[in-house]
Parts: sequence; C-alpha cells; structure tokens
Amino acid sequence: MNLYAIKPRFQRALRIVERPLVRRRVHPDVLTLSALGLSVLGGAAIAASRWQPWLLLIVPAIVFLRLALNALDGMVAKDLGVARPWGEVLNELSDRLSDLALFGGLATMPGVELPLAAVAVALMLLVSYAGILSKAAGGFRQYGGSWARPTACCCWR
Repeated sequence: MNLYAIKPRFQRALRIVERPLVRRRVHPDVLTLSALGLSVLGGAAIAASRWQPWLLLIVPAIVFLRLALNALDGMVAKDLGVARPWGEVLNELSDRLSDLALFGGLATMPGVELPLAAVAVALMLLVSYAGILSKAAGGFRQYGGSWARPTACCCWR
C-alpha cells in the first residue's frame, strides 16, 4: 500500500482541527513553521536522549504532530484562499529542514557511522529535489515512492 493512500482519511480526521483554524484565520505559514519548530525539538530530544533516555518517549508524538501540521497547512491555505507558489516553496523547504533536524538528532546516537549517515541524508534530499524539479519543469510531483504502483509515465503530463 502506498503511504499517500491514507492521506485523504487523515485529512478528513483533521477537519475537526482545521475548522477552528480557518475561523480564526490562522495563516498556513504559522502551521508550516510550527511543524519545523517541532522537528527541531524532536531532533534535540533524540540527541539529548543519550543522557535522558525518557526523551525518546515524546518523539512519536512530535512526529505525529508534525505530520498533522504538514497536512493542515495545505488544507487551511486552500480554505482561506491564500494558497500561493511561495507557500509551496516554504512548505518544501521547511519539510527538508525538518527532515534534517530529525535525522541530525539520529546522527548523534552512539554507533552511527557518520559518513554513511551523511550519504543517506544526501540521497534522501536528492530524491526530494528531483521530485521538485519535475514539477518545476512542467510535470507533476510523484509522491508514491518505492511503495507505489508503477505507472507508465510518472512525472510528465
């Protein structure tokens, strides 16, 4: 199953949170940057867990909240009518910085081979960059990843 197949159900579950955000006219950039802040907090918690192992208990909640905020920012932007190309740029940039924050925390764990971890993170960022380039070149971004069903043409209209 493609992970993105559950996204519509996840978004429907978030409607109860989205409606008050739209009523209060919370700007989607606030949600995007809050997700980034949570990721930095999560990465710091992972790094500090070397000395305080209980901090690992809060990481799943942080990651879940980050996912929720990532879904909500787009939903709120559409409902408020403020979706714009710069919002998409900010969203993608903060997603990559969030990934770096969380994986940076993991890189501090004992036993991690830093050169191998650095290559893995660089490859992760290149895959994301390739998806964004496809969209910039007039195609669309294919979110399926390696778990998606293969298609005859994944990126071009």
